[in-house]
Amino acid sequence: IRLFSGICKKGVQARHWSFSEPMGVVIHNDNPLVKLVKIRKRDLMDSSFINYVPYEDFVQYYCRREDFCPNNIISVDTKSVMIDLMKRNVGVVFLPQNSWQQYFGDELVFKTVADLPMQRELYLATRNTWCRNDEEFKCLEVLQDYFNEVLRI
Repeated sequence: IRLFSGICKKGVQARHWSFSEPMGVVIHNDNPLVKLVKIRKRDLMDSSFINYVPYEDFVQYYCRREDFCPNNIISVDTKSVMIDLMKRNVGVVFLPQNSWQQYFGDELVFKTVADLPMQRELYLATRNTWCRNDEEFKCLEVLQDYFNEVLRI
């Protein structure tokens, strides 16, 4: 079983499940952007960004496509470090909305950027020769149920 997050990679022969999850910026409650009803790219021009390395490729893809260059001040590859930095109001970060909501707490707010449409794709895929017996089908079913619950589909 292969799970892809972001832009689907080449070589996926059979997709058994996919889900699109909106992305936006997560900001601290003390950030003035919290008060804006609608955030636009120009509102983020002076913001310091935390670059979360696992999402770097598809964030760059969307930013280039929409001609936006985030002011990345730090790159982190550890979820706990990134969350700690956000809760200390060090910067804002692009994150998926549904699956990360549990980590936001009271200090952090998710905001969609109106003119920077961004989403991540999750693909649960297998090779064409896979899923030949009941145990394999059950495993796939358990994984689908897990992601349906976590992502609140």
